[in-house]
Amino acid sequence: MEKEIITLADQEINERIENHEHFLKHIEKLVDWKKIRSVLNQVELKRDSVAGRDAYSAEVMFRIMLIQSWYSLSDYQMEDQLICNRMFLWFSQLSMDNIVPDVPVLNRRPYKR
Repeated sequence: MEKEIITLADQEINERIENHEHFLKHIEKLVDWKKIRSVLNQVELKRDSVAGRDAYSAEVMFRIMLIQSWYSLSDYQMEDQLICNRMFLWFSQLSMDNIVPDVPVLNRRPYKR
């Protein structure tokens, strides 16, 4: 459910963020996301049914959980921030066209219990 097509809105966000110094931009460059993605792919829950809306990838949910932890945000606050905060949206690899994860989705964690 993450970015599949770059929209004009996404392009505008990327241009505005490009020259802006921010903690999340430093993290994006610092972290080897390929290694993290390979670990997350091993534990990601696979859907058995096609019913319901598309799931968010484990990487997107992991990125959102990192933001929540670093900024001490509740699920409700995180949902609001994904709607309003371009930098959080960018770091989470979501598009302006995506429906942001709501509280019930944020309460589900992308790992096996």
